[in-house]
Amino acid sequence: MLAVALSFRAVVLLVFVTVAVVTSAGAYQVALVQHAMPRNKNVSKWLLQYSIDVASIVGQVGTVDMVVFPEFGLISEKAMSKCGTPSTSELGDECFTLPKINTTMCPRGNLSAAAFGSIEMLACTAAEHQTMIAANLCERDVSGTQWNTEVVFSSLGVLVAKYRKFHPYKVKCFAKPKTLDVISFEGPASTNETFGVFTCLDILYPEPSKTLYDRGIRHFVFSSEIPIVGREVKEVWSQKHPGAFLLASDSANGSTGVFYNGHFTPPWKTLKNIGEENGDVAYVHVVPL
Repeated sequence: MLAVALSFRAVVLLVFVTVAVVTSAGAYQVALVQHAMPRNKNVSKWLLQYSIDVASIVGQVGTVDMVVFPEFGLISEKAMSKCGTPSTSELGDECFTLPKINTTMCPRGNLSAAAFGSIEMLACTAAEHQTMIAANLCERDVSGTQWNTEVVFSSLGVLVAKYRKFHPYKVKCFAKPKTLDVISFEGPASTNETFGVFTCLDILYPEPSKTLYDRGIRHFVFSSEIPIVGREVKEVWSQKHPGAFLLASDSANGSTGVFYNGHFTPPWKTLKNIGEENGDVAYVHVVPL
């Protein structure tokens, strides 16, 4: 029993020493949020919860370089169950029209500058807390076509990335791009790294992650929801892409975390029930550069 206790203590000490060494050698902090898909329509409520989540994370751990939310976190199960085609309007106000990349969406730099229920709430949350935010949402373009889209906002509230999922799972809700969307963005200023983006079912196919990896990208934002893309699939992907960090946010228990060289890496800190409801959990990781 004493040996077990000493062994456990040694592991704990090793984790803290590793965090300290990595942090001093160069690293960034990412918070990966486990958040269940909403059952009923109320996108304004979930946008507000995202803002509360980020405020809670920053309040508890201080500086966070990036916060990643899972797939379908802002789209209700009820709305998606009624989809007919990717050009119908069942998703209603749960879809957003997005501006061009590099548009500043929060010029005043705080949440009070954003209209309630607007996508600017995400941009202003990023600016107010000086962190990058990656989130999955429904995008509706000017023709009325709906896309499963991952957006990334900089710590200044600028839309720096917009990726339309190449292998949509909900094909009655979201269109498949005619050409491959290979999207990357410059990460937090302290990292001097380029990050790649792909989403959920994409992980079962070579692209777009192969092209991103071949370009030398080693840090990937990944939002997912369906059980088929669980922990084991992420471990296999990271094993096939040595040296790459998969920053995975999922709605399922045990599937959210950082995956590296075929292994799930334990978080530095786990924050439970960070939102007002829905049982959101944030896993904070220190990722080496």
